[in-house]
Amino acid sequence: MNEHVFLDSCVLIGYLSPTSVWHKRSVKFIKDHIGAIISPYVLNEVHYIIQKYNGAETANKTIINLLDFQNIQLLDFEFDRDDLKSIFRISSKYKLKTFDSFHAYYCKKAGIKKIVSFDMDFIKVKFLKLVVPD
Repeated sequence: MNEHVFLDSCVLIGYLSPTSVWHKRSVKFIKDHIGAIISPYVLNEVHYIIQKYNGAETANKTIINLLDFQNIQLLDFEFDRDDLKSIFRISSKYKLKTFDSFHAYYCKKAGIKKIVSFDMDFIKVKFLKLVVPD
């Protein structure tokens, strides 16, 4: 059984983009890790990037198809004010972008210890282990 890992949006972008320098590594990782976890914030970030370069119709279809992909689990929480304060404290403490702070907080709240990303900023987050796909 695989240990739960959280996928950063850059891994999904690599997976979805055959011309990406991360494509082969992302495809292999996602194929080999059934049950990898994403959040609505990951989907939002992926949608934004696809929409920016390929338009809204392509972005919408891509996200809908991604939601049917069985190797990926969707995890969501209802956040209250204290959760949001914690997210922005993480952003300040580790100098993370807003979306990355949300991703880190999802991991913390769910007890997920590993985040899979090509973004080296996560190496600063003490409660997470950064896993960079081979």
